[in-house]
Amino acid sequence: MADPWERLLRPGMLVLDIGANIGSYTQRFLDAVGPTGAVVAIEPDGRAVSDFHAKGPSLSLLHAAVRERNGTAELYNSQDSAQSSLYQANVRDPVGTLESLRAVTLDGLLASGEVPRDPDVVKVDAQGCERAILAGATALLARQRAFWILEIWPTGLLNAGSSAADLCACYEAAGYQPLGQSWVTVLEHAGQCRGHGSIDIVVVPPGWKENAS
Repeated sequence: MADPWERLLRPGMLVLDIGANIGSYTQRFLDAVGPTGAVVAIEPDGRAVSDFHAKGPSLSLLHAAVRERNGTAELYNSQDSAQSSLYQANVRDPVGTLESLRAVTLDGLLASGEVPRDPDVVKVDAQGCERAILAGATALLARQRAFWILEIWPTGLLNAGSSAADLCACYEAAGYQPLGQSWVTVLEHAGQCRGHGSIDIVVVPPGWKENAS
């Protein structure tokens, strides 16, 4: 079965895949946007970057952690690279090693040209770092262009000093809405998650129309 967001992708779009791991979603994005589009995949775990399998002439791969400020970051490694995190409490099956790497902001990547223009789509799966990512994307959010494919992991957000309510409030303050539901229902569903349970939503800017995407 196709994911709900797949019908929203169009040839020629620019997609940011934050927390791309080895590229499973990246490849789906590349196939959807075609040769006229592009995908920028960003992954903090160096092992996943080495094993990255998505391919395409319009793919750019950055080994970095997306945060609230530019600089450096420390990644706590898990046995499974998909479960590594910038927050020690969010690591499943820790191996006790740290990876030092570059930290970037979305606004900074756009200003530097590493991301060539405002993305049409931003996918975020960042093991609790989602609120910090938005803190470094205030200019991008204010321009109200992209739709966001987002994992909300309430326990991971709490361990990172945030919450599902705080994350949703950040989008709501910028005028965004969850596709097909309200913020109240999103938080109700998030409130039912326990432990490693999470929900996936699509967030769209004000006035966004599917047939005009």
